[in-house]
Amino acid sequence: MAHSTAPGDSPDVLLYTLWRSGTHWMGALLSDLLHMPWEYDPLVKDYSNCFHDKHGNKRIFTQHFNRDFSHAANLLESSKEYDFKIVATYRDPRDVIVSNINMRKYVEGYREGVPPFPDMEMDAIFEWEWQKNGEFYRNCLHKWVTLKHRNLLQVSYESLNQDTFGQLKKITQFLGIQRDDEELARIVKKNSF
Repeated sequence: MAHSTAPGDSPDVLLYTLWRSGTHWMGALLSDLLHMPWEYDPLVKDYSNCFHDKHGNKRIFTQHFNRDFSHAANLLESSKEYDFKIVATYRDPRDVIVSNINMRKYVEGYREGVPPFPDMEMDAIFEWEWQKNGEFYRNCLHKWVTLKHRNLLQVSYESLNQDTFGQLKKITQFLGIQRDDEELARIVKKNSF
């Protein structure tokens, strides 16, 4: 039976996700796997000290994909310079778009700076979504998904959904930590829905 790595021995991890692609689920899985909280912060651009909260406690830093793929070079260079690992999650863009449209229509409500989604037809929301993110879905997402780097592991929502245990085991290997199968099974069961 392998011994678990102590929380202080866990590597710095950036959870980098495509929106509507299981960010909360992967955050919860990683949190239990690494024994530390995950926090989303879209504003931080400096990776030198983002893996600790304001009290100095270790955290899993989380952001959504940058819509501009040129950001990838800076991100990967930062991962080498500051020695952190990137777990990137993504999903079939067709499902992302449908999820975004439903969220905007029925959940998001009225917000300043965006159209009144609850009052709009689904087709109009789709047109807005495609105008805003179509280039990303058409070109940039494929680049993120196929990008190769020693500090980057891509995990699809579909593969996580189909084989959560296997994907979690793959993540432990990528992060260089040891977890026995019993612990992984417990984490998967706790975070199943």
